[in-house]
Amino acid sequence: MSSDEKMIRNIIEIQYPGFVRSGDAQGYASQFTQDALWMPPGEKNQMGPQAIAESLHREFNSVQLRPTITIQELSILGDHAYAIGKDELAIIPKDGSAASHVVYTVFWFLRKADNQWKITRQIWNEKPAED
Repeated sequence: MSSDEKMIRNIIEIQYPGFVRSGDAQGYASQFTQDALWMPPGEKNQMGPQAIAESLHREFNSVQLRPTITIQELSILGDHAYAIGKDELAIIPKDGSAASHVVYTVFWFLRKADNQWKITRQIWNEKPAED
């Protein structure tokens, strides 16, 4: 495994879900480029780390999120890369109501600058439960 692949896997499979689990919207957003486009299903797209952090912070006000992310495909093309993965997400409402679980397929497009990989595009959609 190359050092670039290790860095990308660390960002997506370790750091990214860690920020979400701890409710750290600013830490989460720090993984994105200044021109990042974040495309959640059924919601308004967000552009840039500040808008991404604000959107996620609003969600953190009502729920705790526990993602488990696994990269299924990763390709590095010079200073750009893409990853496709599975996010198994537990959503725990802070009002004490029942938790839910969803599975997303996620596409990340990353860019490397100053020897650091950051997410520049992210889109995801919900997949039906597998039998």
